[in-house]
Amino acid sequence: MRQLKAFFILFIISFYSLGVVNAEVCVSPKKFFIKADSADWNLPENQDRISDAVWITRANQRGIFNIASETSYSSTISPADTEWAFGSASDFESLTFTNWEAWHGINPPSSVGQDAVIHLIAEDIYLDIKFLGWTVGPQGGGTGGGGFMYERSTCSPVAIDVKANDSDGPVTITQSDALSVTVALDPDVQAGVDADWWLVATTPFGVFHYDLASDSWLPGLVPSFQGPLFNQPSFEVLNMTGLPVTDYTFYFGFDTVMNGSLEMNDILFDSAEVAITP
Repeated sequence: MRQLKAFFILFIISFYSLGVVNAEVCVSPKKFFIKADSADWNLPENQDRISDAVWITRANQRGIFNIASETSYSSTISPADTEWAFGSASDFESLTFTNWEAWHGINPPSSVGQDAVIHLIAEDIYLDIKFLGWTVGPQGGGTGGGGFMYERSTCSPVAIDVKANDSDGPVTITQSDALSVTVALDPDVQAGVDADWWLVATTPFGVFHYDLASDSWLPGLVPSFQGPLFNQPSFEVLNMTGLPVTDYTFYFGFDTVMNGSLEMNDILFDSAEVAITP
């Protein structure tokens, strides 16, 4: 019996010394979440229900909170059951996590545009997240309203992929280099569901979409295809040199409200950033 007990203790020590973890790390596909200024934070459509335990929202001012377990924002605590770090979810073991308020240094707008990670503590899930907008409240000299926007990764079984020169990005090339963009989709459980398919490039001089019928890129935000989701192996949608020197972001994804309009809170997508230099 003593030998069995000693073996069990040794096994436990070895288990932790090897860094064995049960964390779930989700990096794709991504989704947007937008809470508009003055929107009712008690309504489900104004809550990002990331999991059963974490529902992110914001009142008309102050910070974000987890309405699944909190009624309002609480300094150094909210959003409850989360911790935050700058970086990538894939590198979570090397990151230093803290509460949301400490993470942005009591300055939420400073986090806009920065790659970050949210850890859902109880469920041990790590997600990539990037804030894209933040309405400053009266305390910070703004008008208030509680608006904010971010993109984050999901744990969806759907596989969406866009690559630039066979890379997930970011990619930097010169204007004389060729740029190849490919896309792929495995809709998994959503196969056969009607959807707007989106393949879009955002640039400083406008938004462009890939037109499947003409196999070309055209100005404007228009679905590339409308119809049921199906498995699409890797497919090249751009191969050229001489693009203008600037930064590009290519998005590929779908939303299941097939109405020809981009449903920001419904779309699942992947993206790749490309910088073209002289």
